[in-house]
Amino acid sequence: MALAAGRASRILPLVVVNLAVVDAVRRLLRCDSLDLTVYDSRRRIATAMSRKIPVPGGDLEHAVLLVLWELGEASAPDIHRRVGEPSGSVYTTTAKVLDRLHAKGLVSRERSGKSFVYTPTFTRRVVERARVRHALGRILRPDVGPAMATLVEAVESIDPDLLDELARQVEARRRSRRGS
Repeated sequence: MALAAGRASRILPLVVVNLAVVDAVRRLLRCDSLDLTVYDSRRRIATAMSRKIPVPGGDLEHAVLLVLWELGEASAPDIHRRVGEPSGSVYTTTAKVLDRLHAKGLVSRERSGKSFVYTPTFTRRVVERARVRHALGRILRPDVGPAMATLVEAVESIDPDLLDELARQVEARRRSRRGS
């Protein structure tokens, strides 16, 4: 599988084994929005940015990710001491959460002795944006009108100046879509 990473005039030809490596390259280059196109031997083309970013399934999965983002990497016992013990969870619960995060592709793991060392696959910014998109998608699907009105009311109740910022963001998005 070959990978071409392009940004304006910068092209980086790379050879990768799978999309987990794409995420590692993104982390190495410290770039969440790197445009990566993947070519395989059968000439199928996929853009890595177009794949759906998984979201943590609940508060415990999110808490584990927060610890990993803070530490960079950690073993299951380290994570359990910081997340599981304070919440009263048993070690096997923490290990199961790490297994679920690994299965979702949110963390990678490498064997170190008899245990694994876990690292986050995506940056916090990428996962938090995916969480917000997921939540908004669930809220807005049934009937967009009332949901949008409620969202505007909620933003205004938090801080009226945020409403102005939201309007600026909407206008900037419209300009970028028009190409002006």
